[in-house]
Amino acid sequence: MNRYLTQFPLMFEKKVVSVFAKVTFGASGAPTLTTTSSKGIVSVTRNSAGTFTFLFGTKAGMLDTYVKLLCIKHVFDTSGTSSAPASPSVYVALNSIATVGTSTIKIVFNAAGTATDPASGEIVYLEFILGDSTAP
Repeated sequence: MNRYLTQFPLMFEKKVVSVFAKVTFGASGAPTLTTTSSKGIVSVTRNSAGTFTFLFGTKAGMLDTYVKLLCIKHVFDTSGTSSAPASPSVYVALNSIATVGTSTIKIVFNAAGTATDPASGEIVYLEFILGDSTAP
């Protein structure tokens, strides 16, 4: 790659951390985390229809905690299904990212206001943007 990339972005927040995830959904919404594309996430668990909990860390027992959640971005890859995502919207249902011992974020995928599992074969790419500083 022949580009000049800056190491430090200019922003008001200090110690911004981006954690990326790639999740493939199977039958009945069963999530599979692609670990090579999801560093910093231990697991993703389906809680109920459309509701999933992400556990942050390097492995079970070594959980990462952060000061605050700044943003979550998502994009679906439906190229294998050739259709629009079954549940295109996402919202945060529980933010425990700063809680020692749990360090989780629960998100809900929904379609038209109803919690709905992504369709089998759909892939979602997520970026969790976290703040790791209490400095003003």
